[in-house]
Amino acid sequence: MCLDRLVGYAKSANISAGKLSAAIVKNGRLYIQPCVNTQRNTCRGSMCGSLHAEQNALLSFFGKDIAYSKINGWYLCSKQERIKKG
Repeated sequence: MCLDRLVGYAKSANISAGKLSAAIVKNGRLYIQPCVNTQRNTCRGSMCGSLHAEQNALLSFFGKDIAYSKINGWYLCSKQERIKKG
């Protein structure tokens, strides 16, 4: 059933190249609504031509707990680290 939903979301993507979808799944249960590739110029300081479905799903699931730096790339940051950065 999860696979059917992912296929349906992928078909509805409005990006012309690479109609893909992704979601966070555990024990066959979806934790978030499936995400698709989207066209963007930047995402949290990272330059990108598009936001891949996998990145989109992780950003949706982790919210502000995920960040980007030129040195480390994408990483999970702690609540303490977010407080220090303001």
